[in-house]
Amino acid sequence: MQHCGPVAEIDELLAALTSQAADGQDSFELDTRTLQFIRTGPPADVVRLLDVVDRPLALPDTGPFMPPASTIILSVVARFPAPALVPKLIELSESCAARERLQIVRSLFEIGVRADDQAAVDAGLQVAGRLAVDRVPVGVTDPLYWLRREPVHPDIVIPHLVELARHEGWRDEAEATRVAYLAAFPDLVPVSPAYTLEELRAWAQHRDERLLSVVLQHAANASDDIVAVQALPAVLRIPLLVSTVEGEILNGGYLQYFWNHARPEAVAAGDALDALRWAEFAQVQRDALAAYDQSEAQLVRLQTENTLTAYSSAAELGVFDAAEHRFMQLHDQGTVADGLLDWLSTRVDQVAAAIGVPTGSNPPPA
Repeated sequence: MQHCGPVAEIDELLAALTSQAADGQDSFELDTRTLQFIRTGPPADVVRLLDVVDRPLALPDTGPFMPPASTIILSVVARFPAPALVPKLIELSESCAARERLQIVRSLFEIGVRADDQAAVDAGLQVAGRLAVDRVPVGVTDPLYWLRREPVHPDIVIPHLVELARHEGWRDEAEATRVAYLAAFPDLVPVSPAYTLEELRAWAQHRDERLLSVVLQHAANASDDIVAVQALPAVLRIPLLVSTVEGEILNGGYLQYFWNHARPEAVAAGDALDALRWAEFAQVQRDALAAYDQSEAQLVRLQTENTLTAYSSAAELGVFDAAEHRFMQLHDQGTVADGLLDWLSTRVDQVAAAIGVPTGSNPPPA
């Protein structure tokens, strides 16, 4: 009985690649038809094709392509995260360059999350560990992204995150991922964070921006819920609320702030500014709130439409022009970030306790 349709196509392509595998050439020559099938065909059949490939691929009009099949198989993962691809990804990770290995780790985590495949997560952690030991930084690839987006299998992930955080180039992403896991699994037994009290104190002494970054990193998991934000310790809550105001205004003004954040958060941010004793910034926040209250009906109506045209119409109202002008005047005299760093630097032990760093009995440096 003859096959027809896609079955016949995969058989033909397999026969062609198998023939090339036996000819002893340095690379596989892929024609346009084979390349298109690898990019769009059923993942299980793509795996069958790639299993034949054990040498570099030569793509149409592109010359030699190294490492073998990595970019193509990564595109397959993005299209359909099939657990059947895991063995091939592991195989590729043994021979390809560092940049591709980082992409492979990310793809393994994507399969692990989207297909709930523990083997893929474990494989990704193993490859990530080797990269960290080899001092290959995460770079823009950020292979831990999928684990932060949808935390899974904490029992195997958390210990690896603690180990990864010990390596320069992985530390911030690993710690951010650990924090995301603790938020996702409240009953998880906390493990020691990547930072020590001595490091926090050193950052405070030198007004190192990493101190503020760590605080915001730990507070960020509550940022979409004002009730959760209000429950945070002051050393996390105040920087989160105030930094959010600054970030939104510098990016799109008070209109963007109120477009993205509910009024109760704006009130809480004003209280946070009062707690910092930043009277002028606090007054600007109150002025912005008053302007919002006066135009609330119009703003809410436009926000409900949720279109670019509606946002442009809201901007044309100029509701927050005066408050924004005064905020920028104050910002030019000293940024919120710098002020928060000064404030946190006198509260290092409180920061340590809030993020789970053991403080012991050592007094803070004078």
